[in-house]
Amino acid sequence: MPDRTRKLAAILFTDIVNYTSMMGEDEQRAIEVLKRSRRLQKALVEQFHGEWVQEVGDGTLCTFGSAVDAVNCALELQRVLGDDADLKLRIGIHEGDIVVEGQDVYGDGVNVASRIHALASEGGICVSEKVYDEIRNKPGIQAASLGDKKLKNVDRPVKVYELRAPGLLASEVRTHSASWFHSARDSMKNHSAASSVLIALAIAIVGYTLYATNRVAIQTAFILNVPPLIARATSDQEIGFTTAKDGVRIAYATSGEGPAVVQVLGWFTHLEKGLSSPAFSMAPRWEKQFFFVRFDGRGTGLSDRGIEDYSLDARLSDLEAVVDALNLERFSIVAHSAGGPVAIAYA
Repeated sequence: MPDRTRKLAAILFTDIVNYTSMMGEDEQRAIEVLKRSRRLQKALVEQFHGEWVQEVGDGTLCTFGSAVDAVNCALELQRVLGDDADLKLRIGIHEGDIVVEGQDVYGDGVNVASRIHALASEGGICVSEKVYDEIRNKPGIQAASLGDKKLKNVDRPVKVYELRAPGLLASEVRTHSASWFHSARDSMKNHSAASSVLIALAIAIVGYTLYATNRVAIQTAFILNVPPLIARATSDQEIGFTTAKDGVRIAYATSGEGPAVVQVLGWFTHLEKGLSSPAFSMAPRWEKQFFFVRFDGRGTGLSDRGIEDYSLDARLSDLEAVVDALNLERFSIVAHSAGGPVAIAYA
């Protein structure tokens, strides 16, 4: 019989939105989405000091020693997936007593967490009152009460809160702007031609405001998707995260075995989506002979977005952070486009 232990933990549950219907429509695409989800989740769970416990279908169960770490992991996960049309998660977090027996984890805390995550919206995070009490005073985290919920197989109501990440707040602003515009349009429907001019002006102002506040995201999405140059990244790459000296989080990927080669690219890369040329599609060729490393520079792909400093020194620190994270003492560099000056400066 395996040893049985009991402990207090923050339990994080996830599942993929509409995964069953996705599997029915395109099984291969659904499998690839599931693999991508687990690679990304495992990397972030490790980064935030969590433990990967179980996989059930498209769902996952992880535990953390701290509710704050669990919430920060969930927020980072939803932030990274914000622009991903295929992969949307529901996440639930509860803090409670669990029983660990071998590879199995169970108990009332696990049951509550599994029920809470089903209440989350697409791309959303729901937490219990116990978790909310731990993070209520943390800067940058907001929450709205969903009230007391009667959960299946739980003998008392549980107060649930929905977290409001910055991306959600931005979507609320857009919703309010759209509501204001529709009200204005209806009230001026029967007015003169001058009213139509005012409506057009209002549309232009709202559109410009949304563009100005989301410029980086809009430009990045445009360049990634138009024209359709997107190719698939390698299926066996390992994704990790490190931090540059100015605090910017940098995503990197590795694959293959042999002497180390680090690829330094220019702008608009994405480790998960890739670009057909000259970016990560080189990986299948290089990883046959080398330990091949590539990374998303600041403001791009899975790395932190909305960065102000894109200087040569800042981009050089991105490369230094990746090399240090992998403990590379000797390696070759291959560079393209705006990656050239970075490689030269490093050399």
